[in-house]
Amino acid sequence: MEKTIKFLGKFISLMIPIMTILMILIIVARYFFGIGLTGLQELVMYIHALVFLGCAGYVHYKDEHVRVDIFYRKSSKEYKRKVNFILSFL
Repeated sequence: MEKTIKFLGKFISLMIPIMTILMILIIVARYFFGIGLTGLQELVMYIHALVFLGCAGYVHYKDEHVRVDIFYRKSSKEYKRKVNFILSFL
């Protein structure tokens, strides 16, 4: 399972530069050539969703997900364990 999570996390993270290049292409086509690329815009939207939803398991596995660190940093291990357990379902 760990190998699968690592592979998917690294594979999906490679989608970010692809998404960036597609966005630049869409912008150049629209503003310099007057061409609308609706299909590519939808593809960027789906890649964006894939990046956020697909990498959620990876960042949870690496324990690098976003928290409100002001409260979390100074908390006890028991409190951190409870918070992590509850937030793993969100």
